Amino acid sequence: MTSLEPPRSNPIVDPLGVMDSSNSYKPPNLWDDRMSPRGSSTANYSQRNNTASTRLNENRDRGNLKNQPDDYDDLYVDDTMDIVDDDETMSSSFYSASSSPRDGPTSLPDEKTAGDNPAQQPGDTSGNIPELDLVERIDGMFRILDLISERGSGGLVDKIIIAQDQFSHFINELYPGSYRSLTKIDFHLLDKGVVKPMGIYGSKAEIVRLMRSIGAIDEEIEKLLLACRDVSSSVSKPDLRPGLYALLSPKRHGVDRNLYIIFWPEETTWNDDAISTVARNRVTFLRYLTQTTDQVIALVSDEHCKKLVWADEQDSIVSPLEEDDSERLFTFEVSKTNEQEEDVKFYPGFIIKHTALKTLTAIEGVEDAKLEARFVGGESHQAIMSGEYVPASKENRRCWESYTSTHLRSFLTNAENILRFDYHLTNDSIKILVENGLKSRYGSAVKIWEDGQKNLERDSKEFKAKSEADIRNKIEADSNKLSSALEYMLIAKILEMFPTLERCRLQAPDQLTEMTAEDRQIFISELFTLHTDIEKDNKFQEHVDVARSTKKTPRSFVKTKAIVLMCRDFFAVFELVEEKEKLLQLLISEDTKKAELFLRERTIENTSNSKRSTFGWVKNIIFWDTSTSSSGVIKEAKESALKMDDHEYVNILDSIVKDEPILAGVAEESMKCLNEHLADQTQAALKKLKARTQYLQEDVYKQELSKQRRIVDAQAEKALREQLLSALNGSEDGGGPDGENAPHVITVENVESPRTYSYSSYAHFKLSLTHYTRKDPVIRYSIDPLLISQRDKHEMQMRPDHIPSPSFATRFSTKFSLPVECSIKQLYLLDGDRCLLIVDDHRGHLKIYLEELTCIDGAIRQGSHGSKKVLHKDKMGENAVVTFDERKRMIAVCGCDRVKGVVQLHTFVFDERFTSLQGQGTAINLTAWYEESPSIHLMCFVSGTEEIALVEAGGRTRIFSFITQQFRPAVLLLPSCPSAAFSSPDGACFITVLKSLETSHVYAHHWSSFGSGQGFHYDISGSLDKVHMITSLGQRNNVQLLGINIQTGTCQSIRMDIKRQITEYLFRERGAREFQVGNGRSTMHNCLLDCHSDVWTRYPVIPAISRQTILSEDRRKSKCLRYIAIDSHPAFARYFLDMVQTVERTTRKPIGSILGGISVSGESFSSLVSRLNRDADWQGISSFMAGEWLVNLICLIPIHIAVARDNRFIPLKDGEQSVGKSYALNHLVDTSFAGSAMRTTEGVWITSASLNHPIMTIRTGVHSIERSAQEDTLLVLFNTAISNLVLFRNNFAISRDITNLFQSFQSSSSVLDPAANPTLFQSTLVIIIKDVIDSDKTEIKQEFVHSIHHCLILQEEQGSNFLTRLHKGQLSIVPWPVIESRQFYTLFGVLRKRLESTPPTYHEAGRFLHTLKVLMAKLKANDWGSMSQSLASHRGQHLLSLLPHALAFGATEIEPEYEQLRNFDTNSIIVADDTNARFWVKSLDEGKDADEQDILLRKLCESWPDFGTRTFCEEVIWMERLTEYLDDLVTRRLAHVLQWIESNIDRFASGGTHAALDKLRRAYEEESVEIKRTTQFCKTQLIHTLQGLRIHILKMSEPILQNGEVLLILHENYLLIVPNTRSDAMCSGPEHEATASRPAQPSYCTLPVFHPPQRVNPSGLGHVSNDGHAFTCKNPSVMQQAFHVIFVIDQSGSMTATDRGPLANTPSTARIRRSANNRFGAVCSSLHAFWTARMPVGAANQSSAARRDAYSAILFDSSIKNCFTNDFTRSPDELLDVILGSQLWGGTNFDLALQAAQNVMTTNWSTERTPVVIFLSDGECHVSDARIYDVCRAAVRLGKSLSFHSVSFGPDTSSQSLRRMAQIAREVAASAPRDPLLPAAAQVDSQYTVALDTVNLAETFLGIAESLRKPHASLLRSSH
Repeated sequence: MTSLEPPRSNPIVDPLGVMDSSNSYKPPNLWDDRMSPRGSSTANYSQRNNTASTRLNENRDRGNLKNQPDDYDDLYVDDTMDIVDDDETMSSSFYSASSSPRDGPTSLPDEKTAGDNPAQQPGDTSGNIPELDLVERIDGMFRILDLISERGSGGLVDKIIIAQDQFSHFINELYPGSYRSLTKIDFHLLDKGVVKPMGIYGSKAEIVRLMRSIGAIDEEIEKLLLACRDVSSSVSKPDLRPGLYALLSPKRHGVDRNLYIIFWPEETTWNDDAISTVARNRVTFLRYLTQTTDQVIALVSDEHCKKLVWADEQDSIVSPLEEDDSERLFTFEVSKTNEQEEDVKFYPGFIIKHTALKTLTAIEGVEDAKLEARFVGGESHQAIMSGEYVPASKENRRCWESYTSTHLRSFLTNAENILRFDYHLTNDSIKILVENGLKSRYGSAVKIWEDGQKNLERDSKEFKAKSEADIRNKIEADSNKLSSALEYMLIAKILEMFPTLERCRLQAPDQLTEMTAEDRQIFISELFTLHTDIEKDNKFQEHVDVARSTKKTPRSFVKTKAIVLMCRDFFAVFELVEEKEKLLQLLISEDTKKAELFLRERTIENTSNSKRSTFGWVKNIIFWDTSTSSSGVIKEAKESALKMDDHEYVNILDSIVKDEPILAGVAEESMKCLNEHLADQTQAALKKLKARTQYLQEDVYKQELSKQRRIVDAQAEKALREQLLSALNGSEDGGGPDGENAPHVITVENVESPRTYSYSSYAHFKLSLTHYTRKDPVIRYSIDPLLISQRDKHEMQMRPDHIPSPSFATRFSTKFSLPVECSIKQLYLLDGDRCLLIVDDHRGHLKIYLEELTCIDGAIRQGSHGSKKVLHKDKMGENAVVTFDERKRMIAVCGCDRVKGVVQLHTFVFDERFTSLQGQGTAINLTAWYEESPSIHLMCFVSGTEEIALVEAGGRTRIFSFITQQFRPAVLLLPSCPSAAFSSPDGACFITVLKSLETSHVYAHHWSSFGSGQGFHYDISGSLDKVHMITSLGQRNNVQLLGINIQTGTCQSIRMDIKRQITEYLFRERGAREFQVGNGRSTMHNCLLDCHSDVWTRYPVIPAISRQTILSEDRRKSKCLRYIAIDSHPAFARYFLDMVQTVERTTRKPIGSILGGISVSGESFSSLVSRLNRDADWQGISSFMAGEWLVNLICLIPIHIAVARDNRFIPLKDGEQSVGKSYALNHLVDTSFAGSAMRTTEGVWITSASLNHPIMTIRTGVHSIERSAQEDTLLVLFNTAISNLVLFRNNFAISRDITNLFQSFQSSSSVLDPAANPTLFQSTLVIIIKDVIDSDKTEIKQEFVHSIHHCLILQEEQGSNFLTRLHKGQLSIVPWPVIESRQFYTLFGVLRKRLESTPPTYHEAGRFLHTLKVLMAKLKANDWGSMSQSLASHRGQHLLSLLPHALAFGATEIEPEYEQLRNFDTNSIIVADDTNARFWVKSLDEGKDADEQDILLRKLCESWPDFGTRTFCEEVIWMERLTEYLDDLVTRRLAHVLQWIESNIDRFASGGTHAALDKLRRAYEEESVEIKRTTQFCKTQLIHTLQGLRIHILKMSEPILQNGEVLLILHENYLLIVPNTRSDAMCSGPEHEATASRPAQPSYCTLPVFHPPQRVNPSGLGHVSNDGHAFTCKNPSVMQQAFHVIFVIDQSGSMTATDRGPLANTPSTARIRRSANNRFGAVCSSLHAFWTARMPVGAANQSSAARRDAYSAILFDSSIKNCFTNDFTRSPDELLDVILGSQLWGGTNFDLALQAAQNVMTTNWSTERTPVVIFLSDGECHVSDARIYDVCRAAVRLGKSLSFHSVSFGPDTSSQSLRRMAQIAREVAASAPRDPLLPAAAQVDSQYTVALDTVNLAETFLGIAESLRKPHASLLRSSH
């Protein structure tokens, strides 16, 4: 509720409910948008406003859906409802979609059409044309409050609203950008500016003079503003509409904006004798002016000033005893008029222009009369109708439609559907169509396609087998070459490591001579070039590495290697060869001990030798201790030797042998061992490498061939598909090749299969269809209603000669179309916006339609089905004449058969509600009344009687009486045949229009003297071209003749003053009233002064609870009022003081010093202008922050939010004003409800009374004579549920039954359960008994208490009484004093204290608005479930709709305005450490460009500051840092969104689990996983280790599960690690669903999201579903309720009729058709479908041991046949076979059948099964109620109620007995005790259903089957 929020902290809200009990008459509620526009501000043409206006209109057209509603979107479907976000409901009511000129009879085009079509619409005379609205031409001037007309039951009524477009421009002018939409006004931004408003009111001429003096307007605008508008002529000219305007001063000082707030008056505003509506508007505007400005200037013209009447100073104060209250005494009389002679006088009436009145352009084949504009209407309703030729056209309408399998089959096989199939249909789509009926209709074409598909599949398999064999042969042919080449490659790799080895010693013997080295090199090069993936293959490289690996060398090589290397080092201390040989032999023999001793001895001896070894072990040998073991020396040397790499050892071996030749033998042995090892290893690796290479070769060849084959197959499939579709589209079955010329062709463009895997009859397919509709040329008729203001009606009542100023309300224009050949015989407008239309279709029929105007076009489109009656002209007679009488509701049709010479008169009568039209007896033959066959030319009823005048072609007119069945003796001979004949609405005259070549006359003849005189005539030749109707305005005796003048383009009226020869009595006021002051002198313009006292009288001076919207009090200046006039300056202050004293004395209101503190002075105009131009006058003007000043203005306007209509609670969008409660409520909480005795608008209203401690005032009216008890209940329920304090104001009488007074309260107490809605019903009820004097208050209180104590409600309801349930037992009684007593006002303070002592229910305004709107939605949808559950569900759905944007952007909206994440209760921003990163969100971005995800990821990476450092650091480190950056972005965003979610759902945490919130959390978790998946990656060239497990990353089709995580491969080069979260699969058991008393309690699978199907629950508890999910809850199939279903089926002879047959295209169709291709077969199909549907899942083809239901079948005609009884074992097919063996014959006996059903039920009774009877018949048979009661009560006696389903397979009119069966069954069940073993929702209600065809019958039985499965949500729809 942004528009009402203060620019401060979030408020606490105290809702105050106010209700009134009134029995006074009140006009119908103004609940709809039928507002008569008087101008418009919806489009702005000035350059400064154009852009803002366009943006505003775009926002309105979109319905402001940008923020997705935090409410029940699917519930606000009423045309009067437009709640679009958290703030829209409250604020939108301030604004008008369009507004209209206040005083003009012209109007604007329909807002909906005007925006789409720049051209003016018919009836548009002022419209949105900028030059007609002068505010568009005055720079710096803006309309704030507009005076418009709203359509009410009493006519057009005045209404003051905020002018939406101008108001938005004004706000943006104060501070640009502060107004973005209706609900997006930035008051904080506005508060940066300061406004200084100066109030201006007074004479129009003086206001214009001031505007010119300050330079606001030029001379041209001045003249236009001063031009007096002739409202009676209805000629539009530029004008400024009455209202409140803001004019920006041209001078600006810093942030201060000087404002002139101008009240621009109506023409008669300042006349003391102005009518009441003008006077009331004057007071209301002055209220708004004085509430928004502290300093006011009153401009009084010289003319007005001279006529002011000043009270004498001594008369200004009058003693209360001397006070004259004569103004409250009104004297009337009933006077007898003079007896008068019959007379008719004609007077000119109103003139209105209409753009449809123009010369027509002839259209070939269309009669001009069908296009001409003409008046239509009735006795009290008028409109102008014009026709527009619409040529033939074609319309394409694309849509998605959902079909069940049954419906899809019916759709495809229906020969009436002309089908076309899009050539882009996929094979999957075609298969669905073929399986669901396409084959039945297009058998041959589909057969060719199916054969082609089979051949293609066979060819593909053969090709695959042959291709794979060829691939294997090719690879095998190159096997030897591959082996040789791979061996060559492997040896080359080995030689790279061991270059001293010889290639020949590594090769296998059989590979030595096959290929040369060059050939092998070329072969391997070509192989790697052709198959690039081979070298990159990991396993290939592994085999290569294994081939040259020396990790597993033989022991002999290791030994020789160690000996050679040890000897190399040991020989350093030996000089003799013999010593070296000895050591070598010791080492070879592995005698380590001797070798070490020898080494020690030789080392000691040679220590002095200069040749020293540098090896450490030599020193060890030198210092050996003999007692120490020396085995470690050799070991250490050996270990040191073996540490050398083999390839290094081999490379230095030759140099070692060269230095020590003695080692040559050992070295040779060592190389031999190595060669043998590498050769063996090469051959072993070669085999694996060859196999791997051949595998990769084969895979590549297969992929390539598969790709080629797919292309071939796709081309073949495309050819087959095109062949099929061409055949279908050209088939005669589909409409033939000429189908394009058909009136309706349906093109199937796409088919989507259901999400389930089985195509059950309840599986829904989605079809994308295009409906090509050929539209024949039509005449489109527009009806623009003519509306008259309530002011005009009032004036015409007082002065019959008053000329009204009606207007054409094109905003409410209605359109309908008729074929060109059709003609309108009659069109009447009736009460209730209904239209009677009689159409001649020129095909031999007269069609009579009667609907509301908005529905008439739809009724016409339905043809005969939409009409009330179709009359055949061959029975009526040729040239039938039709007429209608509104008061008698009679239609008369007269036709003549010239051949037979017969004249017949037919009459038809509507019922009182106009719902049906019935013939009134047989046709009346009038032939005997005519000597020769006449030609009846015209007819009209004698208004209000059962007599009718028949006008013959020659002009002879006679009156026929339906009562006497004869003509009156008198005959009227007209000069010629009239062109039109009417009866005056008052029933006085017969009026005809006669035309000649030169003249046209209207003749009037009184019915009472019919035929005895010449009548009265009036020449209309110069004024009207055509007369269309006689009607009445306001009352029936105000007769108006309406016609048009094409030349001038005007509609004109002629008032007929008809006098009858009777004595009349008139009720009228005696004497003329004059406006006087204290000295008795009459006044003319004193309202310029007295308007202030009127404001103080109507509105509070010191309210009990004051509005506190202005907080910057320190900037305010003293209030002052300056009168600008030519003289009498001192008198103004004296007159003002006298007004203050008079108001205080007469009203006894508390006024304190407020009024006395207003400075009043007088000044000349020149002085004022001089001061304004010097800016001196602005120093004393109060300064306000712009935001709070606007809030103050907005809070003055009450909002109409809902009404009760047609027993429904209807939320509204626009509305304002009411009566009754207004006076008291205004004085309590300082609101601005305007009171009026002339009209009222009831319903629910809301206004903000205070913003420092806000009080939302809600008011309703109850106990109106216009509302039903249910409507009262809804209003009371809403008020008591949402309020903290409920004030119930009523007229209590001691003798009155108080039970009736509180009936609506008690009725509402049983609707919503307070226990289930703890946030509601927190109010105290305060009963205000009005107009109680002090002496009676005690007695009144005692009587009231006594009445309540003995109230029947308390006695009968006990603890369920409304006081306990709705108000927690709290009640206060206030005997309120009479109005205008001092106590009347002081008692408001008591109520204020009572309210302030009440703890607030809503601590945040957002929470209050959320609750308010959800409650309204629930009442509208009749949802009586838990409010807390609804609030939580509502909030969850809203957050869920915003979640994708929140995750993607960190905001709820980006365009057109950035919307941060907020707490919707407090409107506070969620502060978090988030970034502006844009993430890919699956639910938002899936389905977009395939590269979108990669693009967004790339942008995220590039947003990293170090993204460009990749080339300067190691790849692994760079990747790790990038990953950390992305993880941080994701973490911050997810934390931000989670904080947003939790802040908005935190208040629902204590209310238990909520399915919607659980769904929201799951969606958050799923989306979070997706966001992490799209941002977390790592390189796959590395081998990753997870928990010690080495996983080689390859392309995988299945996820790898490891330690509760799931590894998913994104691309070839990226790996993602995703948490393996819990599965979101839910148990389908109905016990988990939400009910009215508890939220949903879902049960989820306990296994991870990726898990194999389970057969046994791992936990050992709960159950496992058929699809392998494990749940901890009980198996729903075991908990399912069981039934004994007894089928009682009609097998009489009528069931053999073949008009219906078995359901087509089912498995049982052929079998049933063989035995019963008739009605009985249709029943058998439905039975089979029922049995199949009730089978447990997976048990359809098993013997029914798993079936818990028992079945019995009884076939009856005039006898009984029990087919099977209490059957548990038969399958559906077996049950069907039993039924099909029956013989059909004989009549019907319902009594006998019911008796048999009762016997079967009682004989086979089981407490485990609920009895169900399905009784079907196609005919009617009498059955006694006693028999039905016996069956139903028998079940109750045995312990369970019977669920009885009666199905009529015939016409509904012949099914009264079947209907009665279900009715009695429901009655018995309702009174029976409930089964304690079953929940309350488990009762399956009895139903009566009509099945008109086979498909309906099948759906009926399936619906029953489904209702048994889910008894709390029956799918059947009752027919009554």
